[in-house]
Amino acid sequence: MSDTLRSRWIRLRDSLRLRLVITAVVVIVTVSAISTFIDYQRERATLVDRVVTALQDQARLLELDADKPREVIQQYVRRFCETLNAHISPGHIILVLNDKGRIVAESASPQENDAKRALIDVGQSRSIIRVNERDYVQARLPVDDGIIIVVAQDMANVNREMRGMLSSHIASTIAAAGSVMLLLCLGMYFWAIRPFRRLAHAAKAWASKDFAARPTLPGPSELWSLTGELDHMAEILHWHETHRLSDMERARKIQANLLPRLTCNSHGMKVSARYWPMEHVAGDLYDLFELPDGRLVTAVVDIAGHGVSAALLTGIVKMSLRYRLEQSLDLSVALEQVNADLLACTLGQKFAVASIGIWNAVAGTWTYAAAGHEGCTTIIGRHIQHLESTGPMLGILPNGRWDIIEVPLKPGDRVFLYSDGVTESGVLGESQLGSRGVGDLLSECDSQSLDGQVESIIAEVERRGQGTTTDDTTILAFEIAAAPSLQMQSATA
Repeated sequence: MSDTLRSRWIRLRDSLRLRLVITAVVVIVTVSAISTFIDYQRERATLVDRVVTALQDQARLLELDADKPREVIQQYVRRFCETLNAHISPGHIILVLNDKGRIVAESASPQENDAKRALIDVGQSRSIIRVNERDYVQARLPVDDGIIIVVAQDMANVNREMRGMLSSHIASTIAAAGSVMLLLCLGMYFWAIRPFRRLAHAAKAWASKDFAARPTLPGPSELWSLTGELDHMAEILHWHETHRLSDMERARKIQANLLPRLTCNSHGMKVSARYWPMEHVAGDLYDLFELPDGRLVTAVVDIAGHGVSAALLTGIVKMSLRYRLEQSLDLSVALEQVNADLLACTLGQKFAVASIGIWNAVAGTWTYAAAGHEGCTTIIGRHIQHLESTGPMLGILPNGRWDIIEVPLKPGDRVFLYSDGVTESGVLGESQLGSRGVGDLLSECDSQSLDGQVESIIAEVERRGQGTTTDDTTILAFEIAAAPSLQMQSATA
């Protein structure tokens, strides 16, 4: 049996419907069987009494003349028995016994000798005797001079009649039981199964945060009470969810205002950015800001986890990174200080990965460091290269160190910074995209503009996620322009 069939069988076996049906079937079959047995025994006893009464009447019709010779009485008894067999029912036996229990006359054939002996031996203690797997019913009538007339009849015909009556009774019982079972099943469905199904559908809706769903419908009073309590619970949850969504929407707007606004400047760069949060707020951020000496900082930071806690830390990391770089102007030292700030806030319980670079337009160099993340791909002279991580994640080691990579860039060169929402996409059963996949994708669309390449990456992530995302996704890309005609300026609210 496959796992699917086994799981279906287990659900069916444990379902309330099956248990109620089995209980109803057992109760109806048991009651019907007991009723049928009692009725059969009563009808059989009634029929036997009727046969005994009929045999007694037949014995009274046998007019014996004890003064006649034995042979005449014998012949008379046999003719009388033949008349009974022919006109009333077959299987009669007649014995005429004297006061000593000896046979005076009989109608028994040699094949009925065993039945004859049993009738003599049993006396009048029992109405029914069993001989050679055959039942006989008897009646005894005392007459003058101690003579006893014994009239017996084979119950084969009676038993056939009883079996016919039993079959008819069983058929009618089955029909009645089937009707009762159908009514019970309908009653169970409308008054038990359907209400529980509605409750299950409502619970699924609540699980998907649709708290407007209501399972109200007819059912037993106990279920009405439960449904009322669940409706009240859903109203409370709906109120809390409405307020939660309102708060999360305000938080989303606040976090969106933390992202830099891109405007024309003189840093000689074209910049493109995409930000796709998994929830209202995200643990990702990209930033772009100018240092006091005129250099331009580009950064993508990914806080571990999702939701409010990760979103709070993005603001802390953003402010810390800006402050430390403005104070020291050295990327390696600034990362050590940001690491200390994050440890002070999280006590080592949260960490962050980051890809950070500083563009020096005068020297034509880009200084780069990566904290626990290979989220950087460059296109230099149409050659694609992935930059390695230069140190541990932020918020893990109190004495972490980060090396610096200096990359010379010329007009037309492009740099792509991205979070692991890009590299770890792959929910369609494919392998994760990874940095190599990003490079292959950029190679395939190398004729596109910077915005076009960024959109191609986002489209691939969306395709792999079937229109959704399992992680926050952020991309910040820039291209060195032929002339310093575009710049980007960060502003936060």
